[in-house]
Amino acid sequence: MFAVACGEDLVGGNTCPALCPTENIPLQEVVIEPVALAANAGDFPLRGRETGLWIATRGDSLDVRAVVRFDTVTSTITVDGETRPITSVDSAHIQIRFSLVDIGWSGDITLEAYDVDSVGVDTTTTALASLYRPDRLLGTVVVNSAALFLDDSVKIALPNALLLQKIRAGRPVRIGLRLGGAGHALLQSVETGAPARLSFKANPESRPINIAPVSRAPTSDATLATDLADYLVVVKGTDPVDGTRLVVGGLPSRRGYMRMVIPPFYFDSVVLVRATLSLTQRPTGTVFREQDIAVAPVAVSAGPLIVDIRRAASLVYPSLQFGIGAIVAAPADSGVRTIDLIQLVRQWGSVTDRATGPQNAIVLQSLSEGAGAGALEFFGPDAPAALRPKLRLSFIPRARFGRP
Repeated sequence: MFAVACGEDLVGGNTCPALCPTENIPLQEVVIEPVALAANAGDFPLRGRETGLWIATRGDSLDVRAVVRFDTVTSTITVDGETRPITSVDSAHIQIRFSLVDIGWSGDITLEAYDVDSVGVDTTTTALASLYRPDRLLGTVVVNSAALFLDDSVKIALPNALLLQKIRAGRPVRIGLRLGGAGHALLQSVETGAPARLSFKANPESRPINIAPVSRAPTSDATLATDLADYLVVVKGTDPVDGTRLVVGGLPSRRGYMRMVIPPFYFDSVVLVRATLSLTQRPTGTVFREQDIAVAPVAVSAGPLIVDIRRAASLVYPSLQFGIGAIVAAPADSGVRTIDLIQLVRQWGSVTDRATGPQNAIVLQSLSEGAGAGALEFFGPDAPAALRPKLRLSFIPRARFGRP
Protein backbone atom coordinates (compact mmCIF):
# COMPACT_ATOMS: atom_id res chain seq x y z
CA MET A 1 0.00 0.00 0.00
CA PHE A 2 1.38 3.44 -0.93
CA ALA A 3 0.44 7.01 -0.16
CA VAL A 4 2.41 9.83 -1.78
CA ALA A 5 2.48 13.50 -0.86
CA CYS A 6 4.67 16.55 -1.40
CA GLY A 7 5.79 18.77 1.41
CA GLU A 8 8.88 20.90 1.80
CA ASP A 9 10.67 22.56 -1.08
CA LEU A 10 14.41 22.37 -1.36
CA VAL A 11 15.57 25.44 -3.29
CA GLY A 12 17.98 24.69 -6.12
CA GLY A 13 18.11 23.31 -9.61
CA ASN A 14 18.23 19.78 -10.87
CA THR A 15 21.68 20.45 -12.29
CA CYS A 16 23.28 23.20 -10.24
CA PRO A 17 21.77 25.86 -7.96
CA ALA A 18 24.00 28.47 -9.58
CA LEU A 19 22.70 27.66 -13.05
CA CYS A 20 19.04 27.22 -12.14
CA PRO A 21 18.53 29.21 -8.94
CA THR A 22 14.79 29.57 -9.28
CA GLU A 23 13.89 25.91 -9.75
CA ASN A 24 12.70 24.25 -6.56
CA ILE A 25 12.99 20.53 -5.83
CA PRO A 26 9.96 19.36 -3.86
CA LEU A 27 10.50 17.05 -0.89
CA GLN A 28 8.15 14.16 -1.45
CA GLU A 29 6.83 11.59 1.00
CA VAL A 30 5.48 8.11 0.63
CA VAL A 31 3.96 5.83 3.25
CA ILE A 32 4.29 2.11 2.59
CA GLU A 33 3.58 -1.09 4.48
CA PRO A 34 7.01 -2.69 4.09
CA VAL A 35 6.76 -5.66 6.45
CA ALA A 36 6.52 -8.76 4.30
CA LEU A 37 7.20 -11.19 7.13
CA ALA A 38 6.75 -10.73 10.87
CA ALA A 39 7.39 -13.46 13.41
CA ASN A 40 8.21 -14.05 17.05
CA ALA A 41 11.52 -15.74 17.77
CA GLY A 42 12.48 -17.26 21.12
CA ASP A 43 13.81 -18.31 23.50
CA PHE A 44 16.53 -15.75 24.21
CA PRO A 45 19.14 -15.69 25.54
CA LEU A 46 20.27 -19.29 25.10
CA ARG A 47 20.25 -21.28 28.34
CA GLY A 48 23.41 -20.53 30.28
CA ARG A 49 24.22 -17.31 28.43
CA GLU A 50 22.16 -15.03 30.65
CA THR A 51 23.96 -11.89 31.79
CA GLY A 52 22.97 -12.62 35.37
CA LEU A 53 20.65 -15.09 37.05
CA TRP A 54 17.26 -13.42 37.37
CA ILE A 55 15.20 -15.41 39.89
CA ALA A 56 11.67 -14.50 40.82
CA THR A 57 8.49 -15.69 42.47
CA ARG A 58 5.07 -14.07 42.20
CA GLY A 59 2.26 -16.40 43.19
CA ASP A 60 0.95 -18.42 40.25
CA SER A 61 2.12 -15.92 37.62
CA LEU A 62 5.92 -16.20 37.86
CA ASP A 63 8.41 -18.80 39.06
CA VAL A 64 12.02 -18.50 37.88
CA ARG A 65 14.85 -20.43 39.53
CA ALA A 66 18.57 -20.95 38.95
CA VAL A 67 21.03 -23.85 38.89
CA VAL A 68 24.74 -23.61 39.66
CA ARG A 69 26.96 -26.59 38.84
CA PHE A 70 30.16 -27.46 40.71
CA ASP A 71 31.30 -30.54 38.78
CA THR A 72 35.00 -30.31 39.74
CA VAL A 73 34.98 -30.49 43.53
CA THR A 74 38.39 -31.71 44.65
CA SER A 75 38.63 -34.98 46.58
CA THR A 76 42.19 -34.52 47.88
CA ILE A 77 44.16 -32.06 49.97
CA THR A 78 47.89 -31.48 50.20
CA VAL A 79 49.37 -31.61 53.71
CA ASP A 80 53.12 -31.09 54.25
CA GLY A 81 53.73 -31.79 50.57
CA GLU A 82 51.72 -35.01 50.68
CA THR A 83 48.44 -35.50 48.82
CA ARG A 84 45.77 -37.08 50.98
CA PRO A 85 42.09 -37.88 50.44
CA ILE A 86 39.57 -35.57 52.08
CA THR A 87 38.06 -37.42 55.04
CA SER A 88 36.11 -34.62 56.67
CA VAL A 89 34.29 -31.44 55.68
CA ASP A 90 33.72 -28.36 57.79
CA SER A 91 32.08 -24.95 57.28
CA ALA A 92 30.53 -25.86 53.93
CA HIS A 93 28.56 -23.05 52.30
CA ILE A 94 27.69 -21.43 49.01
CA GLN A 95 28.24 -17.70 48.60
CA ILE A 96 25.99 -15.76 46.23
CA ARG A 97 26.40 -12.18 45.08
CA PHE A 98 23.42 -9.99 44.23
CA SER A 99 23.38 -7.36 41.51
CA LEU A 100 22.23 -4.14 43.13
CA VAL A 101 20.56 -2.88 39.94
CA ASP A 102 17.54 -5.12 40.45
CA ILE A 103 16.32 -5.98 43.95
CA GLY A 104 12.59 -6.53 43.77
CA TRP A 105 11.41 -6.67 47.34
CA SER A 106 11.49 -4.58 50.50
CA GLY A 107 12.40 -5.91 53.92
CA ASP A 108 13.23 -9.61 54.17
CA ILE A 109 12.98 -12.52 51.77
CA THR A 110 14.25 -16.10 51.96
CA LEU A 111 16.78 -17.54 49.52
CA GLU A 112 16.65 -21.35 49.38
CA ALA A 113 19.28 -23.84 48.19
CA TYR A 114 18.40 -27.35 46.95
CA ASP A 115 20.34 -30.40 45.87
CA VAL A 116 19.43 -30.73 42.18
CA ASP A 117 22.01 -33.37 41.25
CA SER A 118 20.36 -36.27 39.41
CA VAL A 119 21.55 -39.39 37.63
CA GLY A 120 18.78 -39.08 35.05
CA VAL A 121 17.82 -36.32 32.63
CA ASP A 122 18.49 -33.08 34.45
CA THR A 123 18.22 -30.34 31.84
CA THR A 124 14.50 -30.31 31.08
CA THR A 125 12.40 -27.84 33.01
CA THR A 126 10.01 -30.52 34.26
CA ALA A 127 12.81 -32.75 35.56
CA LEU A 128 14.63 -29.87 37.24
CA ALA A 129 11.52 -28.37 38.84
CA SER A 130 10.74 -31.71 40.49
CA LEU A 131 14.06 -31.60 42.35
CA TYR A 132 13.14 -28.44 44.29
CA ARG A 133 11.33 -30.30 47.07
CA PRO A 134 11.56 -30.39 50.89
CA ASP A 135 13.64 -33.58 51.15
CA ARG A 136 16.30 -31.97 48.93
CA LEU A 137 16.44 -28.63 50.75
CA LEU A 138 20.06 -27.92 51.74
CA GLY A 139 19.66 -24.63 53.55
CA THR A 140 18.11 -21.19 53.60
CA VAL A 141 19.13 -17.66 54.43
CA VAL A 142 17.03 -14.58 55.16
CA VAL A 143 18.12 -11.68 52.96
CA ASN A 144 17.36 -8.08 53.88
CA SER A 145 17.06 -5.79 50.87
CA ALA A 146 18.59 -2.77 52.63
CA ALA A 147 21.53 -4.77 54.03
CA LEU A 148 22.57 -5.79 50.49
CA PHE A 149 23.70 -2.25 49.81
CA LEU A 150 26.32 -2.68 52.54
CA ASP A 151 27.30 -6.21 51.53
CA ASP A 152 26.02 -7.60 48.24
CA SER A 153 26.85 -11.23 49.06
CA VAL A 154 25.15 -13.81 51.26
CA LYS A 155 26.13 -17.27 52.41
CA ILE A 156 23.92 -20.34 52.71
CA ALA A 157 25.31 -23.04 55.02
CA LEU A 158 25.32 -26.51 53.46
CA PRO A 159 25.27 -29.91 55.25
CA ASN A 160 28.89 -30.94 55.79
CA ALA A 161 28.01 -34.65 55.77
CA LEU A 162 26.23 -34.43 52.42
CA LEU A 163 29.13 -32.62 50.80
CA LEU A 164 31.59 -35.19 52.15
CA GLN A 165 29.39 -37.97 50.79
CA LYS A 166 29.43 -36.40 47.31
CA ILE A 167 33.20 -35.92 47.43
CA ARG A 168 33.77 -39.57 48.34
CA ALA A 169 31.37 -40.77 45.66
CA GLY A 170 32.82 -38.49 42.99
CA ARG A 171 29.44 -36.89 42.42
CA PRO A 172 29.00 -33.32 41.16
CA VAL A 173 27.58 -30.70 43.49
CA ARG A 174 24.66 -29.01 41.75
CA ILE A 175 22.71 -26.45 43.68
CA GLY A 176 19.34 -25.02 42.78
CA LEU A 177 18.42 -21.54 44.02
CA ARG A 178 14.90 -20.29 44.60
CA LEU A 179 13.29 -17.34 46.34
CA GLY A 180 10.77 -18.14 49.05
CA GLY A 181 8.11 -15.43 49.13
CA ALA A 182 7.15 -12.76 46.61
CA GLY A 183 9.94 -10.87 44.92
CA HIS A 184 12.73 -11.00 42.38
CA ALA A 185 16.48 -10.52 42.27
CA LEU A 186 19.37 -10.53 39.82
CA LEU A 187 22.25 -12.74 40.94
CA GLN A 188 25.77 -12.47 39.57
CA SER A 189 26.68 -15.23 37.13
CA VAL A 190 29.63 -16.68 35.26
CA GLU A 191 28.96 -14.18 32.45
CA THR A 192 29.31 -11.22 34.84
CA GLY A 193 32.57 -12.54 36.27
CA ALA A 194 31.33 -12.82 39.85
CA PRO A 195 29.44 -16.14 40.07
CA ALA A 196 28.38 -18.17 43.08
CA ARG A 197 31.20 -19.90 44.97
CA LEU A 198 31.26 -23.19 46.85
CA SER A 199 33.54 -23.18 49.90
CA PHE A 200 34.49 -25.67 52.62
CA LYS A 201 37.36 -26.72 54.87
CA ALA A 202 38.91 -30.18 54.86
CA ASN A 203 39.21 -29.79 58.64
CA PRO A 204 38.41 -26.96 61.08
CA GLU A 205 42.00 -25.67 61.06
CA SER A 206 42.69 -25.75 57.31
CA ARG A 207 42.26 -22.95 54.82
CA PRO A 208 38.97 -22.81 52.94
CA ILE A 209 38.82 -24.56 49.59
CA ASN A 210 36.94 -22.40 47.09
CA ILE A 211 35.31 -23.94 44.02
CA ALA A 212 34.06 -21.96 41.01
CA PRO A 213 31.10 -23.08 38.87
CA VAL A 214 32.13 -25.61 36.21
CA SER A 215 30.01 -28.06 34.23
CA ARG A 216 31.40 -31.25 32.73
CA ALA A 217 28.19 -32.30 31.05
CA PRO A 218 27.32 -32.97 28.36
CA THR A 219 30.68 -34.51 27.53
CA SER A 220 29.85 -34.49 23.83
CA ASP A 221 29.48 -30.69 23.61
CA ALA A 222 32.13 -28.58 25.34
CA THR A 223 30.44 -25.29 24.44
CA LEU A 224 27.12 -26.36 25.91
CA ALA A 225 28.85 -27.71 29.00
CA THR A 226 30.49 -24.31 29.51
CA ASP A 227 27.12 -22.58 29.17
CA LEU A 228 25.57 -24.87 31.79
CA ALA A 229 27.93 -23.78 34.57
CA ASP A 230 24.97 -21.69 35.75
CA TYR A 231 21.62 -21.08 34.14
CA LEU A 232 17.95 -20.22 34.65
CA VAL A 233 15.01 -22.58 35.01
CA VAL A 234 11.76 -20.86 33.98
CA VAL A 235 9.11 -22.98 35.72
CA LYS A 236 6.37 -20.41 35.14
CA GLY A 237 7.03 -17.51 32.79
CA THR A 238 5.02 -15.23 30.59
CA ASP A 239 2.23 -16.68 28.48
CA PRO A 240 2.89 -18.17 25.04
CA VAL A 241 2.07 -15.93 22.08
CA ASP A 242 0.33 -16.50 18.77
CA GLY A 243 1.28 -15.06 15.42
CA THR A 244 -1.07 -12.07 15.41
CA ARG A 245 1.30 -9.71 17.27
CA LEU A 246 5.00 -9.11 17.83
CA VAL A 247 6.15 -9.76 21.39
CA VAL A 248 9.43 -8.42 22.75
CA GLY A 249 10.80 -9.51 26.12
CA GLY A 250 9.07 -11.69 28.68
CA LEU A 251 10.36 -14.95 30.14
CA PRO A 252 11.45 -16.90 28.22
CA SER A 253 12.42 -13.76 26.33
CA ARG A 254 11.27 -13.29 22.75
CA ARG A 255 12.36 -11.15 19.85
CA GLY A 256 10.19 -9.68 17.12
CA TYR A 257 11.52 -10.24 13.59
CA MET A 258 10.40 -8.07 10.65
CA ARG A 259 11.59 -8.56 7.09
CA MET A 260 10.89 -5.61 4.82
CA VAL A 261 10.35 -5.13 1.12
CA ILE A 262 11.14 -1.63 -0.12
CA PRO A 263 10.64 -1.00 -3.86
CA PRO A 264 13.99 -0.59 -5.68
CA PHE A 265 12.84 2.85 -6.91
CA TYR A 266 13.52 4.31 -3.46
CA PHE A 267 17.06 2.95 -3.53
CA ASP A 268 17.96 3.72 -7.16
CA SER A 269 16.02 6.79 -8.29
CA VAL A 270 15.72 9.13 -5.31
CA VAL A 271 17.77 10.63 -2.52
CA LEU A 272 16.31 9.54 0.81
CA VAL A 273 16.12 12.27 3.41
CA ARG A 274 14.15 10.52 6.16
CA ALA A 275 12.89 6.99 6.86
CA THR A 276 10.67 6.47 9.87
CA LEU A 277 9.06 3.18 10.86
CA SER A 278 5.86 3.45 12.91
CA LEU A 279 4.71 0.62 15.15
CA THR A 280 1.51 0.55 17.19
CA GLN A 281 1.92 -0.78 20.71
CA ARG A 282 -0.81 -2.91 22.24
CA PRO A 283 -1.32 -2.79 26.04
CA THR A 284 -0.70 -6.14 27.65
CA GLY A 285 0.94 -7.94 30.54
CA THR A 286 -0.01 -9.43 33.86
CA VAL A 287 3.30 -8.81 35.66
CA PHE A 288 5.43 -5.63 35.77
CA ARG A 289 2.80 -3.84 33.67
CA GLU A 290 3.87 -0.37 34.82
CA GLN A 291 7.62 -0.93 34.67
CA ASP A 292 9.40 0.62 31.68
CA ILE A 293 11.28 -1.65 29.28
CA ALA A 294 13.92 -0.55 26.79
CA VAL A 295 13.54 -2.23 23.40
CA ALA A 296 16.29 -1.87 20.81
CA PRO A 297 15.49 -2.22 17.10
CA VAL A 298 18.62 -3.89 15.70
CA ALA A 299 19.60 -4.66 12.13
CA VAL A 300 19.84 -8.28 11.02
CA SER A 301 23.29 -9.27 9.76
CA ALA A 302 22.20 -12.68 8.44
CA GLY A 303 22.19 -13.23 4.71
CA PRO A 304 19.15 -14.23 2.65
CA LEU A 305 20.09 -17.92 2.79
CA ILE A 306 19.32 -17.99 6.54
CA VAL A 307 15.62 -18.87 6.52
CA ASP A 308 15.30 -20.08 10.12
CA ILE A 309 13.72 -17.13 11.94
CA ARG A 310 15.30 -17.86 15.32
CA ARG A 311 18.76 -18.10 13.82
CA ALA A 312 18.27 -14.96 11.75
CA ALA A 313 17.03 -13.12 14.86
CA SER A 314 20.20 -14.10 16.68
CA LEU A 315 22.52 -12.81 13.92
CA VAL A 316 22.22 -9.07 14.47
CA TYR A 317 24.38 -5.98 14.62
CA PRO A 318 24.99 -4.33 18.03
CA SER A 319 22.13 -2.28 19.43
CA LEU A 320 22.18 1.47 18.71
CA GLN A 321 24.18 0.89 15.51
CA PHE A 322 23.01 2.79 12.40
CA GLY A 323 21.75 5.53 14.71
CA ILE A 324 18.65 3.57 15.71
CA GLY A 325 17.45 4.61 19.17
CA ALA A 326 15.67 2.43 21.70
CA ILE A 327 11.95 2.41 22.46
CA VAL A 328 11.17 2.90 26.15
CA ALA A 329 7.66 2.02 27.29
CA ALA A 330 5.73 -0.03 29.84
CA PRO A 331 3.66 -3.12 28.92
CA ALA A 332 0.49 -1.31 29.94
CA ASP A 333 1.15 1.56 27.50
CA SER A 334 -0.33 1.94 24.05
CA GLY A 335 0.13 4.19 21.05
CA VAL A 336 2.37 4.72 18.05
CA ARG A 337 6.14 4.29 18.49
CA THR A 338 8.43 5.69 15.80
CA ILE A 339 11.88 4.44 14.85
CA ASP A 340 14.36 6.41 12.77
CA LEU A 341 15.76 4.02 10.16
CA ILE A 342 17.32 6.45 7.67
CA GLN A 343 20.92 5.26 8.13
CA LEU A 344 19.91 1.62 7.92
CA VAL A 345 17.68 2.05 4.86
CA ARG A 346 20.51 3.91 3.10
CA GLN A 347 22.82 1.04 4.03
CA TRP A 348 20.36 -1.44 2.52
CA GLY A 349 20.27 0.66 -0.64
CA SER A 350 24.07 0.64 -0.93
CA VAL A 351 24.27 -3.18 -1.10
CA THR A 352 25.33 -4.12 -4.61
CA ASP A 353 24.78 -7.88 -4.37
CA ARG A 354 21.41 -8.50 -2.79
CA ALA A 355 21.83 -12.27 -3.16
CA THR A 356 24.62 -12.31 -0.59
CA GLY A 357 24.11 -9.10 1.37
CA PRO A 358 22.32 -8.90 4.72
CA GLN A 359 18.57 -9.27 4.87
CA ASN A 360 16.45 -6.13 4.80
CA ALA A 361 15.20 -6.97 8.26
CA ILE A 362 15.23 -5.70 11.81
CA VAL A 363 14.73 -7.39 15.14
CA LEU A 364 13.09 -5.86 18.21
CA GLN A 365 15.12 -6.97 21.20
CA SER A 366 14.69 -6.20 24.89
CA LEU A 367 17.81 -4.67 26.42
CA SER A 368 17.01 -6.54 29.64
CA GLU A 369 16.64 -9.83 27.81
CA GLY A 370 16.57 -12.73 30.27
CA ALA A 371 16.68 -10.35 33.25
CA GLY A 372 13.04 -9.37 33.54
CA ALA A 373 9.55 -10.64 32.81
CA GLY A 374 7.98 -7.55 31.29
CA ALA A 375 7.16 -7.58 27.58
CA LEU A 376 5.98 -5.12 24.94
CA GLU A 377 3.57 -6.12 22.20
CA PHE A 378 3.15 -4.52 18.78
CA PHE A 379 0.62 -5.08 16.02
CA GLY A 380 1.95 -6.87 12.95
CA PRO A 381 1.09 -6.76 9.24
CA ASP A 382 -2.01 -8.93 9.77
CA ALA A 383 -3.65 -6.31 11.99
CA PRO A 384 -6.32 -3.87 10.78
CA ALA A 385 -4.91 -1.36 8.30
CA ALA A 386 -4.67 1.53 10.78
CA LEU A 387 -2.56 -0.55 13.18
CA ARG A 388 -0.08 -2.15 10.78
CA PRO A 389 3.62 -1.20 10.70
CA LYS A 390 4.23 1.66 8.27
CA LEU A 391 7.36 3.20 6.81
CA ARG A 392 7.33 6.88 5.92
CA LEU A 393 9.99 7.82 3.36
CA SER A 394 10.88 11.42 2.61
CA PHE A 395 12.93 11.93 -0.55
CA ILE A 396 13.85 14.16 -3.44
CA PRO A 397 14.25 13.00 -7.03
CA ARG A 398 17.81 12.09 -7.88
CA ALA A 399 19.50 14.80 -9.89
CA ARG A 400 20.04 13.98 -13.56
CA PHE A 401 22.99 16.05 -14.66
CA GLY A 402 23.13 17.30 -18.23
CA ARG A 403 22.78 20.48 -20.22
CA PRO A 404 20.81 23.16 -18.49
